[in-house]
Amino acid sequence: MRADRPAWERALPWLAPLAAGLGQLALGLRELALGHPHEDAFILFEYARNLAAGEGIVFFAGGPHTEGATDFLWMLLLALLTRVGLDVAVAAAVGNALGAALAAGVLVSSAVRAGLRGVGLGLASLASLALLSSAAALAARAGFGTLLYGALVLCLADGAARPPSAARLAPYLALAVALLRPDGVVLGLVFLVGAGLVSRRAGELPRFARHAWIVFGLALAYFVWRRWYFGHDLPLPLYVKSNGSRWSDLPGLAANLQWLASRLGPAPFLAALALALVLARARWRATLRSIAPELAACAGFLLLFSLGRQTQNHVYRFQSAAGLLIVLAAWRATLPLLAQPATGRRLVAACLLFLPHAPSLQRSVEQEQWTRAARSYMDVFPQALARHLRPDDALVLTEAGRLAFHTDCVTIDAVGLNDAECALRPIAGERLRALRPAVVLFHVAGALAFPPLSAGAPALRALTPAELASAVQPGWGAVFEQGLAQYEPGRVPEDVAPALLARFLAVGDDYELWLARYDGAYRHVWALRRDLPGLDALRAELAAATAPAAWRPYLAGSGR
Repeated sequence: MRADRPAWERALPWLAPLAAGLGQLALGLRELALGHPHEDAFILFEYARNLAAGEGIVFFAGGPHTEGATDFLWMLLLALLTRVGLDVAVAAAVGNALGAALAAGVLVSSAVRAGLRGVGLGLASLASLALLSSAAALAARAGFGTLLYGALVLCLADGAARPPSAARLAPYLALAVALLRPDGVVLGLVFLVGAGLVSRRAGELPRFARHAWIVFGLALAYFVWRRWYFGHDLPLPLYVKSNGSRWSDLPGLAANLQWLASRLGPAPFLAALALALVLARARWRATLRSIAPELAACAGFLLLFSLGRQTQNHVYRFQSAAGLLIVLAAWRATLPLLAQPATGRRLVAACLLFLPHAPSLQRSVEQEQWTRAARSYMDVFPQALARHLRPDDALVLTEAGRLAFHTDCVTIDAVGLNDAECALRPIAGERLRALRPAVVLFHVAGALAFPPLSAGAPALRALTPAELASAVQPGWGAVFEQGLAQYEPGRVPEDVAPALLARFLAVGDDYELWLARYDGAYRHVWALRRDLPGLDALRAELAAATAPAAWRPYLAGSGR
C-alpha cells in the first residue's frame, strides 16, 4: 500500500482481519457459554484429545488406529492446542478465529489491489466482516473446522491467480486444503491447474514445476503412511457415506439444490455477480475470465457432493467452502465498480457488497436462538454416565459424539464412523454378545417408530422387549428377524444399525430398556446391563438428566 495514504487506510488491511478474528472468537466462546458443539464435532474432538495425550489417532485409549476423523490437519491443530493446555472446544474456536482473519484478509487485500481508497476501502473492509454470518462461520461455531478450511481455500484461490505466489505458494496451499478435508483434493487440483497456467504466462513454469513435484512427493508419502497406519485406503466416514445408494443416482443432488435456494446459499451473491458483470459493460469478458477458476472449482466441488449422501450436513457445512468462493467471485466483479468516480455506480457497488449477506445474517440470528433452545439431556448425562463405568466396560452406540467424549470406555460406533469393522459391514450379534456392552444407546432413525408423544408424557419411560420388537418398521422386519442373513449390502447404515441393535436387545433379559425423549419425540433407546454395579444409581442419573433444569452449556460442565 502506498505510503501517501492516510494512516487509517494503511491500517485497514490488518485491522479488518483482526476484527474478524476477534469477532469469530467471541461468537464461538459465546456459543459454548450458551450451548454445545455439534454432536459430530465431538467425534473429532475425541480423536484430537487422544492424540494430544499420546495415545495416537484412536477413538478410545488403547483402541486400534482408526481414521474416523476426515479433517486430518484440523485434528492435528486441535491436538497441538490441546497439548499446550487449551480445552479442545476452545481450541476449535481459536482455530476458526484464525480462519476468519485469513478470509477477511483475502477480501480486503483484493480491495486494495483493485485500487480502492478512502470511503470505498472502508466500506469494503466493513463488508468483509459480514463473513461472520456465513455458513462456514455458523458451522465453525458448532465446533467444525469449516472457517479455517474455507479461509485456506480463499487463500489458494487468491494465490493461484497471481504470480509469483502461483508458482511458490499455491502448490503448498493446495496440499494443505486437501489434507484439511478430503473434498479439498478437488479444489486443490482445480486451482493447481490454474496456478500452472498463471505461472506459464509469467515465465515461472519451471519454478512452479519444482514446487509441484515437492508437493506430489509429500502427498504420496502421506498416503503411503496413512495406508500403513490405518490399514484402509479411505477414511471410515467415506466408506459409511458411500453405502445406501449408487453414485450414479446422484444422492447428494437434492441437498445441493436445497443449499442453492437456502438463506445460507449463494443465490444473492450470484445475483450480485451477474449485476456487476452487466454494469462492467465492455470489461465483462475480462472480469468473467478472472473469476472463472472460482466458478469452475465450485462446479467440480458440487458435482463431487452430488455423488454421495450428505448426512449430518449441519447448516450446509459441506457446501460452505463453495459458498465462500462464490463470495470471492462476486467481490472481484464488484470492487472495480466501487473504485469508479461515478457516485451512482459506487453506491450500487456498495449495495452489492452488503445486501447479499442479509439472508445469512438473519439465519445467523435464528441459529443462535436455536442453540439456546436445542440443549437436551444428552448435554449432561454423558458426564454422569462416566462416573458409573470402568475403562474396560464397553459402550455400543449410534450417537458417537458426546457419550464417547465424556467417558473412558471401549466405545464401538455401530454405524461405523469410528469402527473399521462396522464401517465395512454392519455390527453382528456375535460381536455384540462377545462384547457384552455395559450400555447400549441408539437413535431410532428410520428403522423404528414409537407412538407420538402425548400431553404430559414422561421424558423417560420403561420399554419392554415386545414393545421394542413391535416398533421395528416393515422395511426392516427381515433384518430384525434374521440379522445379517437378510442384510442387503449398500443399505443405509444409520438404519441398519438400529434394527440390528433392537434384534440383540429384544432377546433375553440381560438389559433394562428405556425410551427417552430427544428432539421432541421418543427417539433414543437405552439399554443398561442388569448386572452393572450401581445400576440403581445409574438409572436415577438417567431419569434426573431428562429434567430440563439439569441441562447446562458446554463451558459449565466440559471437564472429564
